Amino acid sequence: MNDLSHLLTHTMTSTKKNFSIQAFRQKSDFDEATAKKLWNTLKVAITEIYNQNASSLSFEELYRNAYNLVLHRHSELLYGGVRDTIREQLVKSRDQICSTKNDELMQSMVRTWTFHTVAFNMMKDILMYMDKSYAITRKKPVVYTLALQLFRSVIIYDDTVRERLRTTLLQEILRERLGHVIDRSVLKAMLGMLQDLNIDGVHVYEEEFERYFLEDTVQFYRVESLEFLSRNTCQDYVAKAEARLREEDSRVHHYLSVSTEPKLRTSLEAELIAAHTPSLLSMELSGFTSMLRDDKVADLSKIYALFCRVPSSLEQMRDCLGRVVKGMGQDIIAQQQTHKDPVQFVKGILDLKEKFDVIIQQAFRAEKLMIKRLNGAFEAFINEGYHCASHLANYVDELLRGGAGIQVANELEIEDKLERVLVIFKFISDKDIFENYYRRLLSKRLLSGKTVSDELEKQMIAKLKAECGYQFTSKLEGMYLDMKISKSVQENFQSSAMYPSIGR
Repeated sequence: MNDLSHLLTHTMTSTKKNFSIQAFRQKSDFDEATAKKLWNTLKVAITEIYNQNASSLSFEELYRNAYNLVLHRHSELLYGGVRDTIREQLVKSRDQICSTKNDELMQSMVRTWTFHTVAFNMMKDILMYMDKSYAITRKKPVVYTLALQLFRSVIIYDDTVRERLRTTLLQEILRERLGHVIDRSVLKAMLGMLQDLNIDGVHVYEEEFERYFLEDTVQFYRVESLEFLSRNTCQDYVAKAEARLREEDSRVHHYLSVSTEPKLRTSLEAELIAAHTPSLLSMELSGFTSMLRDDKVADLSKIYALFCRVPSSLEQMRDCLGRVVKGMGQDIIAQQQTHKDPVQFVKGILDLKEKFDVIIQQAFRAEKLMIKRLNGAFEAFINEGYHCASHLANYVDELLRGGAGIQVANELEIEDKLERVLVIFKFISDKDIFENYYRRLLSKRLLSGKTVSDELEKQMIAKLKAECGYQFTSKLEGMYLDMKISKSVQENFQSSAMYPSIGR
């Protein structure tokens, strides 16, 4: 077939080099018989093209004959004759294809398509004047389009070929999905042929292949995904789904039309992800919930990447994160009601926040909606416990007194912990309760002189002021001012006692 293509192309090139269109003189005796004689000459030439004898033809003479037929108003004879001759050749090819075995059907079809398209191009060159002066002006298909229409109706739409061809294409793709090696180049040629036949508003590729391919795809992955998920862990399923998605993307790249890609992606995401989202989130021991509790950041990153393909699945993941965080926070509150340890209570909340901050940063790409859902969960459970504000104030008191309940190495570490406390403080809805407890504890520290650092005390008040405003910290700052005045008065009194005035 390649030899034929090369020979025909070479013949056309060699004949076109010296090709020139001469002005033809009309003959008064150009009657019906003369027209039929010229057409018969052209018909023989077309037959020779199909017999692979194009090298023996004079394309200049053939062009002149076609030109004369059009010029002398025998265009219908020429157009109809070309149409019938192409159909005759296509019928012969169709009969050969029908006798081909199934395992050779696609190769036979590719050879037939290549053979005919070369012939179509040759005829297009010979009949270009007919296209311009007759077909286009009469709104008829030009020769090449006409030939494609005939190929479509005679071969592709033949009742015997149609079903066999579609079945063979789908079976080859199924074989590849099951792990067999197939000839992708033949598939590419076949599907490219169907796309080339998408002319005059008829969508051959979509109607004869794509819709059946998508239906098969949905059915295949519906069955496979259910079976695989029932026998494997969530992590295994995520890896399998990603692998399948890459494979299908490779099919688009190698032989499917690019127009199929968004439709295929939608089908895959529906069957591989959306349909199994609830199960993947809640699977015992290996699902998303379990991954969160066990800090499996790498696995969480993979399932997040998979769910990012489907907005509804990602939203379900965010909801699940919120439920898990709220549940773990409620467990901390329940433990506090039993053990009555404010320091351990706040430690638990701070550790929980740090845990999920790391997860969102490393596994969920610091997604803002995930952060929002996390903060919402903390706000919900923190405000369920009415002792949270007082416990937080006691925790700060323990820090600033240097109590034994919190081990710190230096003031920088204390400052860092105070900053983390402020994050939790933002979630408290009734901040006045916190202020009331904090003020009492601050007064005890100031009166007893048991504070790690006046500078740290002032920093904490400044942080609270920046968060809640001047009114919130006015009493706290007033306490410091009173202590400063008291200290100054006391120093003056001691100084006057030690150095009484002369002449008293």
